[in-house]
Amino acid sequence: APTEATNRVITFVRFNQARGTENFSIIEALETRRPSTFTCSASTEDTVFAAARRRGSEVRGISRLEFDMAGRGRVVCVTGAGGFTASWLVKLLLEQGYTVHGTVRDPNDEKNAHLKKLGNATENLRLFKADLLDYVSLSASIAGCEGVFHTACPVPPSKVPNPETEMVAPALNGTLNVLKACSEAKVRRVVVVSSVSAVNMNPIWPRDKILDEQCWSDKEFCKTTENWYCFSKTIAEEKALDYAKESGLDVVTVCPSLIIGPMLQLTVNASSLVLVKILKGFYQTFYHFFGLDHMILTILLW
Repeated sequence: APTEATNRVITFVRFNQARGTENFSIIEALETRRPSTFTCSASTEDTVFAAARRRGSEVRGISRLEFDMAGRGRVVCVTGAGGFTASWLVKLLLEQGYTVHGTVRDPNDEKNAHLKKLGNATENLRLFKADLLDYVSLSASIAGCEGVFHTACPVPPSKVPNPETEMVAPALNGTLNVLKACSEAKVRRVVVVSSVSAVNMNPIWPRDKILDEQCWSDKEFCKTTENWYCFSKTIAEEKALDYAKESGLDVVTVCPSLIIGPMLQLTVNASSLVLVKILKGFYQTFYHFFGLDHMILTILLW
């Protein structure tokens, strides 16, 4: 794993078994402009946009008008635009006046129809047919963008018959294709949405030590336990930070835990399905949850 996690942000509760949960303000975390592990609870009346606007003002001194119009005349790309988190990211970017290039497997697929109904989508949203393993299609979607949010990644079924083809190649080679296209397009910054799965699968990490930006999932342990999602996210994030160091591309990785919030798409996504199963009593234990509004804000501010 990279020895310097200078651009790594872990967004889940810091837990120390000896001392219990430690809560850190999202404002404290983002004001320092350095990697920070944090959690922040929103009140139930907070909406994604109200929370983002309010905290954008607190962190950067940005007025509501400035926040809402921050992207006017600017172009960014969101990979995997039809996904749960990505859909809200696209929505907020459009609300802020950005022109958004969204990559999807099929722009005409009904499961992406919700994107075309977003505010300002008619004027400012372009959906590109792209595949993570097709460099040419990714390059076309990223051309002309000054920022890229890479959220696309395969989410496995319960059993992965061919992990190298189904998980590892799209996650690793797909991420490298995105980064190379960003270098070619002279993108100013890339935010790679990784996962807590790249952090917490480490059996040798001391139980009384906080999981922080220096902790990486053990790849051999992931392979032995056939946890291919964790393996693919770990190796993809490692290589992303290595590429950034070698190329000089400005790359930030964000490692969220289980993201929960309202859905824009019609189909239930993986994290929301976990919540459904908890409510139905399928699980007796559950993950650290991270609010959707804070996740979107984290991605935007970095």
